[in-house]
Amino acid sequence: IEDQRRPRTDTPSLARRDHFRDRLDVAAQLTVPTLFIVASDDEVAPASPAVARECFDSIAAAKVWENIDGGHFGLLYEDSDLFHKVIDVDLAFLGEHL
Repeated sequence: IEDQRRPRTDTPSLARRDHFRDRLDVAAQLTVPTLFIVASDDEVAPASPAVARECFDSIAAAKVWENIDGGHFGLLYEDSDLFHKVIDVDLAFLGEHL
């Protein structure tokens, strides 16, 4: 009998693949204009530029890709140049699509 306390090593990778597949399926169903703001050095695996690009490419609706410098948490500093750049990108996108 397998020891129930021992973690299964195959579960996390399968779960990640299923979670990624779910994101692709959802992205492919988008029918509204979509803005992707992607950090080129994102260190959070589910938000990596490669994952974001696959989701972005699966969207048939109008879409905009905006690459920003830095990592996942670069936008936390609301007085930074990067934060203001992204606000400008957001406003331009909303102005075009609302």
